Amino acid sequence: NLGFNCFDNFKKRRISYKLGNTKFEFDIHKGEMSFIPEFLEIEGTSAEEIYRYAEILGFLREKCKNFSITDLISHYSKSPKSSHADQPE
Repeated sequence: NLGFNCFDNFKKRRISYKLGNTKFEFDIHKGEMSFIPEFLEIEGTSAEEIYRYAEILGFLREKCKNFSITDLISHYSKSPKSSHADQPE
């Protein structure tokens, strides 16, 4: 026993892709977190790289969010379930 205490536990399905040094991860939260819609997380070596790929994929730079899991929960728990305003147009 290492003395760890579990303070959070949630289930999600993740599909991951990599292009060069950039990771693209599609997450679908399950169970009590299912109010969070499916989303794309882009991880790169710089903000400019992330925004470049986001724009190539059809997302507007100003619609991209630098959210932690806490930010996601807060944002989507305040939004109606049917609202997907942050998705590409």
